[in-house]
Amino acid sequence: EIPTYRPDFVQKSYDNDAHAASMLPWHGSVGMFGVQSYLAMRRSDLILIYDNMLFDRALYNPLFNFMPAAKFLAKDAKKRGKLVGLYNIGAGPVSTPRGKEMLREIAEMCDFITVRDYDSEKLLRDIGVENPTLLVTADAALCLRSATEERVNDILKSVNLEQEKEILAINVNAYLDSWSEDKKDPLTKERFVSVYASALDEVANKTKAALLFVCTQHHDVPLTKALMEAVSAPV
Repeated sequence: EIPTYRPDFVQKSYDNDAHAASMLPWHGSVGMFGVQSYLAMRRSDLILIYDNMLFDRALYNPLFNFMPAAKFLAKDAKKRGKLVGLYNIGAGPVSTPRGKEMLREIAEMCDFITVRDYDSEKLLRDIGVENPTLLVTADAALCLRSATEERVNDILKSVNLEQEKEILAINVNAYLDSWSEDKKDPLTKERFVSVYASALDEVANKTKAALLFVCTQHHDVPLTKALMEAVSAPV
């Protein structure tokens, strides 16, 4: 059972027994604090906290930060004798005393912890996590089933790319430097697009590689489109 803002996507995208626990407000939810998330936890034997949701930016905004909800659900699950684990997480960033304390509390109640990079392991140890089950593993994306060669060719053809030609894949994030602690000279969208587009043009001209823009989050689409329009090289 997967808490999500896009229940239709979950139901259509997984060819297994995955079910969506809606986080939409008309289903009684404020972020992950909601009826469906709670009932999903009650029905489950194992609660997994995964990806990159354990940070303290806007810690008490339930529409943006899910760490308080994760702590509440995990704590209630442990009381009911259920297993709780951090699976393949990217921990942090946490910069406030309360954020560090909350992350430490969540980690210490877990039956196991796997992190996807050594920085996350270091952060957890630096804030005092002593859980002996902590293990560094590879990113879970590496477990995905590869597409067939025929499917890859179909995708490349659909975007007018030749398989024999070098391809430079570009992925940008709409957050830019908004997570940086140094806000003296914040990076604007316009400045980012201008500098990045110039760099891509130079690289494309030197390498003769085709540019392929890939989005992994829906909110990155507008920035990606702006960058594509600013690039002179073929995309």
